Amino acid sequence: MSEQSSANQGQSVVTKILDFDLQRKHKLVEIYDDILQLADELQREKSIIQELTTQFGNFRSEIPNSKEILLEEECPIIIAGETSAGKSGFINLLIGSDIFPVSALACTSTIIKLHNSTKREIRVTDDKGKEKVIEFGPDNESSSIQKEVRKYVTIKGEFLNCKCVDMYFPVPMLKGNTVIVDTPGIGTTANPELNARLFEFLPRAVAFIYIIDSSRAGGLENDRLLAIFEELRSWRQRGKLIEFDASRTIFVCNKWDAVEEEEDEVLNYITETLREHWPNFHEKQLFKLSVKEEKKLAKQEKSSENYRKLLSGIKKMVPSSLEAKVVMNARYL
Repeated sequence: MSEQSSANQGQSVVTKILDFDLQRKHKLVEIYDDILQLADELQREKSIIQELTTQFGNFRSEIPNSKEILLEEECPIIIAGETSAGKSGFINLLIGSDIFPVSALACTSTIIKLHNSTKREIRVTDDKGKEKVIEFGPDNESSSIQKEVRKYVTIKGEFLNCKCVDMYFPVPMLKGNTVIVDTPGIGTTANPELNARLFEFLPRAVAFIYIIDSSRAGGLENDRLLAIFEELRSWRQRGKLIEFDASRTIFVCNKWDAVEEEEDEVLNYITETLREHWPNFHEKQLFKLSVKEEKKLAKQEKSSENYRKLLSGIKKMVPSSLEAKVVMNARYL
């Protein structure tokens, strides 16, 4: 079988998965609508409505939002982690292009969404909803694109009132409606709005990749993971119908080249910390990586075993996450 034929078969499988997934989602939406209709018919039965509200929260306001998220066509893979853990560098490695700003002063300050497209442009939306489009020609090098993007997405950038930035470039690995979402560092106390932007996207995630800075005392700051965990718990307490499935998370221990002499000790520390602070954590969710070393190998058209294992984990994540997303909604019915 040729590589092209194999690729076409792979795309066909993904298409069938997404089509079947959409059919199931539409069926769930029909059930949601039936529930709302029944609630309207039972308006005079105050005791029943009160019992339903106690059990499921304000379900009449939550169901429309749940329907919107359930039927959303985009399949976002969210990249998050501590500040300067190497999120943007990881994405550059993943897509094979250095278009995301990477430096100690280039900490992401807003949500960035990367779409696969024949276009080469970025669309900047400010906090008032106004959109600005910056186009790039085929001759623009990655460095010039990165320089322009830096103006809108970093804390040291020229424009700090950006709500989000959408990037459209040819990224073959992003098949179908899959998009990569780069988020600000978790636990940025100076601007809690940055954390709020992550939580806005989290219910929509089909995969959540959390980057750990292994070189910094294990690189795992409990309070930042707990910030996510506490938000998830508050969703349940407020009766939100859409929840994030924590088992659909991949943890990447970046900068692993800096801890080789203490590899076992650091890995055990990270593993035990995740077991304590992340619900239902399993060791198969944890991967070791050095983006710096991997980029050197990429120039030789090589890759490490660690990186190949990580890519395999990501490829398996999307269809299983689509399944989990539908099941999560069905639990309320």
